[in-house]
Amino acid sequence: MGLQEKLRNNKVASKAIVVVDEIRENEQDPEKMKLKEYVSFALGRLSFGLIRTLSQGYRQEFYMAAGMQPERAGLLVFLQTMFDAVADPTVGSFIDRRKNTGKGRFKPYIAPLVPVLGILSIFMFFLPGFVGAGQIFAWFFISYAIWEVVNTASGVSFDAIEMVMSADKRERTLNTTIGSFGFQLSGMVPGFIPAFLAWFAISNEEGVYSAVSQQTFFTFTALLFAIMGIASGLFTVNLKERIAPAKKTESYFDNLRMFFKNKDLLLLWTTDIPQLISSAAGPANAQFYTHSVGRRYIQSIQWTVAGIPHFLAHGLAPFFLNRFRPSRIILFATWANGLSFILLFIIGRIVGYESWLGIANILIFASIGWIPSGIAAIARRLLQMNTFDYMAAKTGKRAEATSLAAFNAGSKMLWATAALLGGLALAYINFVPDIDGVMQVQTQATRDGLFTIFALFPAIGNLLGPLPLLFYKLEGPEFDRRMAELHAMQKEKETVEH
Repeated sequence: MGLQEKLRNNKVASKAIVVVDEIRENEQDPEKMKLKEYVSFALGRLSFGLIRTLSQGYRQEFYMAAGMQPERAGLLVFLQTMFDAVADPTVGSFIDRRKNTGKGRFKPYIAPLVPVLGILSIFMFFLPGFVGAGQIFAWFFISYAIWEVVNTASGVSFDAIEMVMSADKRERTLNTTIGSFGFQLSGMVPGFIPAFLAWFAISNEEGVYSAVSQQTFFTFTALLFAIMGIASGLFTVNLKERIAPAKKTESYFDNLRMFFKNKDLLLLWTTDIPQLISSAAGPANAQFYTHSVGRRYIQSIQWTVAGIPHFLAHGLAPFFLNRFRPSRIILFATWANGLSFILLFIIGRIVGYESWLGIANILIFASIGWIPSGIAAIARRLLQMNTFDYMAAKTGKRAEATSLAAFNAGSKMLWATAALLGGLALAYINFVPDIDGVMQVQTQATRDGLFTIFALFPAIGNLLGPLPLLFYKLEGPEFDRRMAELHAMQKEKETVEH
């Protein structure tokens, strides 16, 4: 039996082959997406996911490794992200107002800027010797500000192009699903590298980082992320835009008004507000594995244990999205995540977190909660697309770049607040950061505090976060009818005008 015949006899593989065959059959139609576009979009999600994971996941920890106290590092991240809130909509509006050339509105800002973004990512995790102790704060702020402008231009353009690659609901779901595999790889594979390297960097019981200094370790990690990000991001040159607005926005404020008129997109943003509690646990996560569990490498194992089923679960997204409304999928997935962390905390208080039984509890429940969240992320993107389609049907305008930039800026403001709260939480439990390559001894109360932050902050944020979706309306048969009516009215108006 040949390899191709074996694959066709396998249920999962045979379905994938059928999907690929259908895509190839439609490739002659210019309005249909090509196979290389699906693959290139997934590689783009991998690229930008790598770079964003690097920035959000390791920046605050790097600042503490460079000698900053937790509350000062949290303040720096807060101020950096406030800068984002101003810069993002401005850059997004510039992109929306750009003339639509043969390459499209967004494509020119993606692949050409990926190498620049990768190089700037390395500098963001590099502290030159000529920068004195009193200049560190300014150096980190300026290096991030330059990185963020380029990141917004390329990253928001990439997010926006997903909205206009196809008008077909099935193609959108498939593209977002395939793209999510790339995004999950960005957190799963490279996310394993830093914890793995940190494990080998500690060579004795006193916790001295003898292999590499902490600063060098983070710079090397940034280099790995950047190389992988550039290599995968260059494939975005294959993406194509198929949807264009009937009317063009005229100014920055016109674009910004489109965002505030998009009430359903604003409703989606409100789900991020309680999530700042979850995000506040970020600065404590690595410290929990290092100082409370006493085994930093367990973090890499947890990423892998949770990441593999989470990665595979994305393939089920089309199945669930064909049967349930996206908002209900998000509600279920997020609440399941919150409940799993509550169980993690309760059992952890009973059996502890240092023993192998306690570690198994962490791995099991943290992983169970994470598995369905990938499907929820796909559903969330589809709901965003519906809001732009609805606004276009009503007004003829879309303003995706400005709206997504403003949406992201609002989310970043919440994340910045979370970073500040996370730093203050570490200071509150009297956490002492590792400085000059020496692991500091923490009190038992501090170690217990790290566990509480690690477990309860995500639980509270996930249970409260999706509640606004109970009021979301742009989905289901009712939405399809409203869209059909709006399109019919638009055609009637165009006929009268002509």
